[in-house]
Amino acid sequence: MHASELFERLATGQVALLLDVRQPEEYGTGHVAGARNVPLDDLSGAVRGGELEEWRHRPVAVVCGSGKRSAQVGSFCAPCSRHCWHDRTEWP
Repeated sequence: MHASELFERLATGQVALLLDVRQPEEYGTGHVAGARNVPLDDLSGAVRGGELEEWRHRPVAVVCGSGKRSAQVGSFCAPCSRHCWHDRTEWP
């Protein structure tokens, strides 16, 4: 998904959560306003711990620095949520 489509979906409520799976240091260098930072290494525990339960059946966009980490999220989250993927390198 291109950045313009992601931002349009966020603005219109078609994406309920923007999940940034980068490390806190990366997130701290810049991120989309409203994005929730849960590093990929912590995501499985956050899902099991119920931290993301309110978004379980809602559209979630997952972003990272190159698209590799966000693509990995699908392996353990796809059964519980609908996802759209976005490679941060395409951001304007």
